[in-house]
Amino acid sequence: MGGYNAGSVNRDRVVQIVAPGRVELVDVDVPALNDGEVLVRTEVSALSAGTERLVSNGAVDASFAAQNRPGYCSVGVVEAGEPSLLGARVFAFHPHQSRFVARAADVIRLPEGMSAEVATLLANTETAVSLVMDAAPVLGEVSAVVGLGIVGQLVLAIASRLQSGPVHGVDLRADRIEVARRVSPSALFTTASDVDLLYEVSGSTKALEAAFGLVRREGRIVAGSWYDGAVTLGARAHRNRNTVKFSQVSTIDSSLSGRFDKRRRMSVALDWLSKIPASELITHRIPFAEAPRAWELLARPPQGCLQILLTHGY
Repeated sequence: MGGYNAGSVNRDRVVQIVAPGRVELVDVDVPALNDGEVLVRTEVSALSAGTERLVSNGAVDASFAAQNRPGYCSVGVVEAGEPSLLGARVFAFHPHQSRFVARAADVIRLPEGMSAEVATLLANTETAVSLVMDAAPVLGEVSAVVGLGIVGQLVLAIASRLQSGPVHGVDLRADRIEVARRVSPSALFTTASDVDLLYEVSGSTKALEAAFGLVRREGRIVAGSWYDGAVTLGARAHRNRNTVKFSQVSTIDSSLSGRFDKRRRMSVALDWLSKIPASELITHRIPFAEAPRAWELLARPPQGCLQILLTHGY
């Protein structure tokens, strides 16, 4: 697209869902800047496999889908607006769009040296941090992470580096285990049983049901996924006095909210992202102009597919 003309309405392109499972690039207005706003030129944006698949397939309420424009992991450079941010690389919770206007207070300045590609994983890292905070691991506990997609990989990377106790990584896919060995070298990939704490991030109802067979008496499960369908717990969960806690990144647990607000938690996520070899999780890069191909890949991911990025040509 052409350059941005300050003081007037400009045009750019955004990914929009036009039918279940199908997206197109459509023209959109980029409004003139107001005080306290910035214009961001996107370098790269990340697809969130779980959320964006649900949104594009119409499985999420329309109000959540935000005008049917998916995406919330954009990284770019501030081209205009707030002087203190000019030229800075920032992260924004914004749909896949090549240029966009955001409130300066809503973008997150990234540290020097962090690549744009790695920075797209910040939202998922915040989710992983939220899961670990909600789990509150105890020294000496045996833990397991079930489901080694992007969030599961990040939870495993953080939990294993805390060194509170042994942490197992569990997934049916050998390719994900192989990636996890590189990202979380101190984790265990042997059979997990009698664990004290289990993170369930597979999104599978069958996996959630099976989780009760892995945790010990009074063991707890922290679930970080959306589940589509009924879950049968059986008698074991009742007899063993197991606890299930559903973790959601949109809010902070009341036991922490007096000390942690979202900005502080995000700074924790940013710190962890800088410690993890997160580039290992990025497997596919597709030009923004070919965005529909990314959703085809998302619908039928090949072996080895983890994080898909849209590159915006800068």
